[in-house]
Amino acid sequence: MGTQTDSLQITQIITGLTVGGAQQLLLGLSQELMALGHKVRVIGLRPGGLADEFRQQGIPVEELCLKGMLGLPTLFRLTALLKRQRPDIVHTHLGRADNFGRLAARLARVPVIVTTVHNVDAWKANILFRRIDAWTSRYANQIVACSGRVGEHLRELGLVPNEKITVIRNGICLRDWSDRPEPAAVLRLRGELGLRPNDFVIGVIGRLEKQKGHRHLFEALAILKEDVADWRLLVVGEGALRQALEELAERLGLSSQVSFAGVRRDMRMIYAASDVVVLPSLWEGLPLVLLEAMAARRPVVGTRVGGVPEVLRHKETGFLVPPGDSAALCAAIKRCYLERERAEAMAEAAYQWVGSNCSIETNARQLLTVYNKLIHKLAV
Repeated sequence: MGTQTDSLQITQIITGLTVGGAQQLLLGLSQELMALGHKVRVIGLRPGGLADEFRQQGIPVEELCLKGMLGLPTLFRLTALLKRQRPDIVHTHLGRADNFGRLAARLARVPVIVTTVHNVDAWKANILFRRIDAWTSRYANQIVACSGRVGEHLRELGLVPNEKITVIRNGICLRDWSDRPEPAAVLRLRGELGLRPNDFVIGVIGRLEKQKGHRHLFEALAILKEDVADWRLLVVGEGALRQALEELAERLGLSSQVSFAGVRRDMRMIYAASDVVVLPSLWEGLPLVLLEAMAARRPVVGTRVGGVPEVLRHKETGFLVPPGDSAALCAAIKRCYLERERAEAMAEAAYQWVGSNCSIETNARQLLTVYNKLIHKLAV
């Protein structure tokens, strides 16, 4: 087993390897841990397109095929994998991976088990799911909350003892955001996406799921179009609500001004092509889209959910509105449209703040401190 000076063997387990905030965080974190001299493996309970990006970075990946609620074959295979890998630490991410991963790690006699909670999870309102989570949480040595609000939420739920909870704020690789894309390249991308050079482009980036609150943004834009004509909405992401959102745009008379771009990996360019980035989420942990938009120097409108207000300061680094309030969302977007110099000044302040507070390097080093403390406890 590793000590504070040894290279640690770390297996990261996540529910799926499709493109999402938790997966993107895990990719950056795994790269940083490897750069610090540790061996990292990743297991996805479900396959996904991001697996190849892990492999391209030299990170070994195993993809399982979790199906249904019980998934006993997946549990058995996961346990066998961990017995072969013999990691010092198993670190789990997202609900299914938390429960399957903690149980499999216990069965495989992994010395240290850590879980990161990425969200103020709505599913934990379900008493059965909450009991399962509480049961498997007993096997975790530490629960990492990705924001202060997530930590408070865990304490409110009472699923784990307070001393097991620690807050490590999400981070991004700031080196990736240090240079701005060339204006000519941004104009070309706008053209490829059907956006005109002078359009006021509103970017919304995230999975097309209820959590992300797209419906309220569409309703806000139905109000906005009464006063402002030259806006376009760029929807980046995929999900179960794609068809429903296309139909909603049609009903609201927005179809000609809404572009669905699907999943994109050229995010520096996407942010640069947006005049404002909107996060209309109904619940969150600490979304990487927020940190990326701030690092990209884009004006941001977000909702007061999860850890968002811990990072986005109202009227200082962006605008905050209540979740589900389409009228307030419309008003904040309109202010960014009318007060562009002020919006750009807030975006610059946001860039400075995120650069000082949300690096993946800090995230990785704080996490290593947790790992080493837990391993040290076992050694004494």
